[in-house]
Amino acid sequence: MRKVNIILSLLIIISVVLFFKIEIKPVQSKSNDWLRRARIAGGEFWTGMSDKEVKKEIDRLADHRVNAIETDLSWDLMYSYDKVLDTISRIVSYTHQNYPEINVFTYIAPLELTSPEVDMNQDGKVDSGKTSIYTEHPEWLQVGIDGRPAVFYGSIAFWIGPYDEDVWLCPNDPRYKKVWSKWVSDLVKTGIDGLYIDVPFFISNFGENWLEQWACHCSDCDNLFFSQTGYHIPSLVNWNSPVWRKWIVWRYNQINNFIDTIRKIAKEKNPNIKIIVEHWDGMSDAFWTACSPIDLREVSDVRTHEWVGDGGTASNYHFYSWLNDLVWFLFYRGIDKESPSWILTYADEKDISACKLLASTVIGTGCNFWETEAPDMAGSVDYKTRKEIFSWLEKNEDLYYQKSIKPYTNVALYYSRKTLDFYETKQEDYISEFIGLSMILLESHIPYEVIIEEDLLNLNQFSVVILPNTVCLSDSEIQSIKNYVLNGGIIIATGKTSLCNEWGLHRKNYGLADVFGVDYPFYGININNFGQGKAIFSSYTKGSEFYDASDPFGNSPDSISAEKIREFFIKNIWSLTAIESILSTDASRKIIFLPYKGKREFFIRVLNYSDITPKNASPTPQNGISLTLKIPQGMNVAKCIKFDFLGKNYELNYSFPAPEYINLTFDLSIHSVLKFISGKKVKSKR
Repeated sequence: MRKVNIILSLLIIISVVLFFKIEIKPVQSKSNDWLRRARIAGGEFWTGMSDKEVKKEIDRLADHRVNAIETDLSWDLMYSYDKVLDTISRIVSYTHQNYPEINVFTYIAPLELTSPEVDMNQDGKVDSGKTSIYTEHPEWLQVGIDGRPAVFYGSIAFWIGPYDEDVWLCPNDPRYKKVWSKWVSDLVKTGIDGLYIDVPFFISNFGENWLEQWACHCSDCDNLFFSQTGYHIPSLVNWNSPVWRKWIVWRYNQINNFIDTIRKIAKEKNPNIKIIVEHWDGMSDAFWTACSPIDLREVSDVRTHEWVGDGGTASNYHFYSWLNDLVWFLFYRGIDKESPSWILTYADEKDISACKLLASTVIGTGCNFWETEAPDMAGSVDYKTRKEIFSWLEKNEDLYYQKSIKPYTNVALYYSRKTLDFYETKQEDYISEFIGLSMILLESHIPYEVIIEEDLLNLNQFSVVILPNTVCLSDSEIQSIKNYVLNGGIIIATGKTSLCNEWGLHRKNYGLADVFGVDYPFYGININNFGQGKAIFSSYTKGSEFYDASDPFGNSPDSISAEKIREFFIKNIWSLTAIESILSTDASRKIIFLPYKGKREFFIRVLNYSDITPKNASPTPQNGISLTLKIPQGMNVAKCIKFDFLGKNYELNYSFPAPEYINLTFDLSIHSVLKFISGKKVKSKR
């Protein structure tokens, strides 16, 4: 994440805006599908670069088979405004004229700004004779619960220099709103295909001296909160207070309104422009930042999910780190639904093996890969490798990015936003249970699909729905789950599932007590027939135990303990479902199978993490893997083609051990896709 540097006052901005106007007719987007098929990289651009330099960089990116180019001149927005617009205009013009298949999007981070080198003596304040955003516009800043403005000095994060000032600004300040609104309007006029919004956060945690601040408590926010709710913003954290809970929800709404305002300004200038919003994490921290990727779907065209595990780079990963990343990427695909999922993640420069495995992990889950080195958004791990990856992906994008492709599984894993918002904050364990059970399922060759609240009315497509310590459930959610079980569905629920309502308030008993067949408190495992279905309830949180043992963010996974926990879950909990698996295999647990289906074809994306260690992301090739797969209803198999990542494609032999099943044997290097094509039914091919 790179941020905007500020050194001039608002008066200078206004004078520049008044005297410089740029009017360029927006170029119509070549295809509204470009976000779905994006091969993403940041360009090395700077303000005032010559036409020759622009041409050289765009030609280089085109040669790498990049088709979605990020431009970031945000450092200069305040003090070289006219030059920024001119440079971006020339980048866009050259690209659109010479490479109509390439789209250009521009980065801004309007809620975090940095004033460079204003604290040279590092005493935590602006030097005498210098100005900064904070000294000139203190009213723009977000305010913490203790009344402090969100202003920081020194290297508090990698993008902030040792002598810089960093500030976080309030989206509700009316004076600053005029500034960022002008940025949006003029940037869109340059003809860009997309506007990229970074870190649209209320900052609650930033460095050791800014923790649990629950911004923003400025007068603008307080007045707005009062006008909409009749209450002032709470000055104390109290999760039992209905006003505090209103405040948590209200913060989400403000971030959504901020992005929506940007979207409306941009699309008024160019209806075809795409709004791309970046966030960090989003699964476990949304209640802190008030930025949820689930909410952002309503106000953006695509989300960039910035995510990397241990040490800020995949170059440090062990097996469980890779498995953890798969969980996150599958979560993003689950919540993004019909829209694409861009992934911004990192490997170290020249770590080619990590880059290739990272690319296969991202695309294997159906996400779009942003090729870059840690920790920047531009540059490359290795330009030759980038070209190799993107050239292969260009030829084989239909394996991943057809809009009709859906996960093929009979297992659903429920993600509870309400539990995150109103129970995780009490230091109880929800996210680690969700991630841990996800990891167990993947390692056990049990494909699953992440579902959220809006999916609860369509559960009948699944044989099993898993509720991982889903403590907070509303009455309507509970009724949907009951109806599913009554009609023959199976649920697995763990921990304290349904013990609280959607606001985190305790019930006297489990909301699903009749379904579980036990009352609170209960310890152990119980199986209960309910209607035509059944419920398996376990007070054990084996997912959390597995997550702790696997240590995906550390260097010392306890693989022996993790395996014992996985075996316990499979033998003592999962086995009680007695459902028929859609696939069986003799492959190692470090081979991951991700099945998908389209309109007339289905796929198995296979990933190899055998013998992966930190600093060694070259998996050991696996030979003679046997796979038996249940053929999706309504389909058959006329041909099976194997596509090897960065390699060739060729037909595979197969057989039908039973009418609804196909069996085949194949070898695996890093990543392969098995494509099954429907057609005239064939009994076997040998």
